[in-house]
Amino acid sequence: MAEKKEPEKKDLVKKDEDTAILPSEDVIQLGKTGEFLDLRGLTEVQKQEIKTKYAEAMIEVAHKAAEVGVDTRALDAKLGTMAAHTKEVADQPDASVTITATQDDSIGRTEIIMGTSDEAKKGKLTRSQTGQRDLTPVWIGLAVFVIIVITIIVLVR
Repeated sequence: MAEKKEPEKKDLVKKDEDTAILPSEDVIQLGKTGEFLDLRGLTEVQKQEIKTKYAEAMIEVAHKAAEVGVDTRALDAKLGTMAAHTKEVADQPDASVTITATQDDSIGRTEIIMGTSDEAKKGKLTRSQTGQRDLTPVWIGLAVFVIIVITIIVLVR
């Protein structure tokens, strides 16, 4: 019966030894994921440049987080005010109300429609309510212009 060969202790690698702790000046921790950027092997100038860029990026992230926080609180206040006014009008007999708002901010585009009217119940904003330009008069004007030009061409012949 063949004997199973056991590996020698020097062939084994312990998990603790595999993940060496690097000195802090040679490491940048990337967020809270546990990932690290190893700076060993770089010159001091290169390390400093990377650390400076990292610090600038972290400041930018903090700035964006603060901006999103402010925009979220502002949207919450806006929704609360709109809901209160909608409820106030809706509580009156034979009253209907439609309140719309559209905004673009760091959260993204937010389109809001509240109310008791048929338009509000459909839940669709018109082009003007979404802040887009209503081009209907332009198209009508263009059609009238084309009809006049065609009429002139036909009469001149």
